Amino acid sequence: MQPKTKQKNKKSPSLQWSLVFLILGCWVLPIMLTVGFSGYLNSQKTYAHVSDIVTFSVENATDIVKRDIESTIGEMLNASYVPDIRSAYTTYEREAKTAQDPAQKALSLVTLRNSIQTFLTRSYSRNSMIHASYILFPSVPEKDFYAYNAGTTSFTSSLAFYQNGAAQQALNLMPGLGSDIAFIQQDEHLYAVRMLTVVENKFNPYAILAVEVNLAPLYESLQNLPTLTDVTLYLNDIPLVAYGNALEPMEKAAEATQPQQTNLGDGQLLVYGSLPSTRFSLQYYAHGNLQPLLKEMSGSTYIIVFLALLVIPLIALVFLFFYRKVTLPIDTLTQFAGIIEEGDFGAQIHPQGLGSREFAHLGGQMNNMSARLESQFERIYREELALRDARIKALQSQINPHFLGNTLEIINWEARLAGNVKVSQMLEALSTMLEAVLDRRHRPLIHLSEEMMYVNSYLYIIGERLGKRLEIRQELDPALLDWYVPRLILQPIVENAVEHGVNPHTMGVITIRATPTSNNWMLLEVENNNAMTPEDEENVRKLLENDLPPENDTARNIGIRNVHQRLRIIYGPKSGLSIKTTKSGHTISSMCIRHLQEPQDNTR
Repeated sequence: MQPKTKQKNKKSPSLQWSLVFLILGCWVLPIMLTVGFSGYLNSQKTYAHVSDIVTFSVENATDIVKRDIESTIGEMLNASYVPDIRSAYTTYEREAKTAQDPAQKALSLVTLRNSIQTFLTRSYSRNSMIHASYILFPSVPEKDFYAYNAGTTSFTSSLAFYQNGAAQQALNLMPGLGSDIAFIQQDEHLYAVRMLTVVENKFNPYAILAVEVNLAPLYESLQNLPTLTDVTLYLNDIPLVAYGNALEPMEKAAEATQPQQTNLGDGQLLVYGSLPSTRFSLQYYAHGNLQPLLKEMSGSTYIIVFLALLVIPLIALVFLFFYRKVTLPIDTLTQFAGIIEEGDFGAQIHPQGLGSREFAHLGGQMNNMSARLESQFERIYREELALRDARIKALQSQINPHFLGNTLEIINWEARLAGNVKVSQMLEALSTMLEAVLDRRHRPLIHLSEEMMYVNSYLYIIGERLGKRLEIRQELDPALLDWYVPRLILQPIVENAVEHGVNPHTMGVITIRATPTSNNWMLLEVENNNAMTPEDEENVRKLLENDLPPENDTARNIGIRNVHQRLRIIYGPKSGLSIKTTKSGHTISSMCIRHLQEPQDNTR
């Protein structure tokens, strides 16, 4: 059968360009126009909405800061209405004036210190907004009346800052402060200061109350806003950098009654304003990057719904296109390949019905392949038939097997009558081998135990010839003796091992092994204690790689090749014959046999 000529469908469009034009015209272009137009309409609204959210958040966070400061000031004001400090100070003044010696004065000072520290600890040590609290009496030389918050871990450095700078600044404020609250900044420390006066005469202060504001919880509300990058507060013109870089104050911020915002471009926003309070002024400046929020809010809900409604028919159209132009042609080619796989060589397909030029070309190639397979298999089949007939005729022309068997039986009886046991045993072994060759019951597969019977018959005969120069070892797993193996699969391998493993000057050791492997396979090995020469290895390689034997092959080579081909035909490419030289210098022939529950029928 001649392969059909390849036909080109010039009218079929190219699949590649069809996909490109379809995606560009029906999907990409509409989506780009829709998204671009919708983005233009909503960009301004989105930016304004995000800016308002950030502005409102900054104002609320700053209001929390203001209320925390007011709460701290309120607790400081309560000290004027509690008699503890005034009473302790009055007692000290009286005892100091009446003391007769320095020891009594020192004792009065200790009593004053204990009373003041008890008051401060009770009043302020549990307030998270107060880091430490101090009392300063101008008339008392000592300045170590203090108490620190229970959670403070760095009070020693805070006390040093207060004593070396803040205490003197507080004393400087005392003449004109009156009943107001003042704030002092010493490096990164912030102190709130007020005068303690007698209630009846508030313009006559007798002590100074100072508290160090704990800035970490004060800034916490501002630091929880993820869009902000820089935040600065101005408390009575004292800059407090919550985080980031310091921002410069603006005159219009102090006058703003509502929070203001300035667009800096590229998604950058500046929010500023002031919050009124009766005892202090508080201005805030916050710089934020709105890009993350803008990206999250840029896809409005109605745009997503619109795009979803638009994409649904487009996807349906794309799927329909792929079904007609890709899925159906591939299914057709797959079914065609299955027909060829089932053995219908020479089957043909119509390339014109595959929908595109690429698939039409592929269909034509598969038609040519199918035709070539049919032609090659027919040629191989004819060659195999001719080869089989030639071999059968050659065997039939050499000897009549029934006549040979009967003759051997007669000779065996004569040997027995003459009392020649050794000759009789050799004849019986030869008859067994002849029976294996004739295969009168046409069994391609036999038990391993029967195969070993044929091998042992051969070894008995060859052992009589070689004598002590040949040693046979068998390592067979008894569980494998009932497995089916191809007939005469071991005898040619054993014969090859004997021919190469025994020479007139050395002793040959032949080892036959049968061991199970995983997945219902067993390994048959024949090993001799002599190594192959490089020439032998090259001959074995050519022998097992070529499909057709050369005309000058010996009978032994044909037998080895026959074993290799039979194994691959019966068990597939995983099986086959392997002949190698081991590291110990021995030659080992290996073959894998798969476990078959029933022998194959070969009577056809």
